[in-house]
Amino acid sequence: MALCRRRRSFTVEYKIQAVKYLRANNCNVSKTAREYGVERVRIREWNKNYIKLAAENEGDRKKKRKLHVGRRPISIELDNAVYQYYKDELSHDRLVSNKSLKKKALELAKELNINQTFRASDTWLKRWKKRLGIALHKANDGHC
Repeated sequence: MALCRRRRSFTVEYKIQAVKYLRANNCNVSKTAREYGVERVRIREWNKNYIKLAAENEGDRKKKRKLHVGRRPISIELDNAVYQYYKDELSHDRLVSNKSLKKKALELAKELNINQTFRASDTWLKRWKKRLGIALHKANDGHC
């Protein structure tokens, strides 16, 4: 009787690391699969898709999301623009609130001519933060 394995997902960076290990070890798939704890077919699949993985791992969203996991964003351009706004605000030591992110998302959606039905809802914001691995925390005024 075969044991059922739990389905796992891996980040793009992890897949690239495994392929680099494979190529450094003379394409020994079995050794790489043992080292990374995955099936041999996954190593072969990642090696075949290496160019796509490398392209996905570039730019602002590097290592921020898993590849093809979950619901697709409404617009990748909008996601990137809101993320750029978020990074700019943090770099200027400004507080970033959920309200300001949603307001900026609506402004950017109009600029980018995104679907007229787009609403920067709480659910959209929650999913956006999850896709990019962002957690907002309350400001601490130095009081206990």
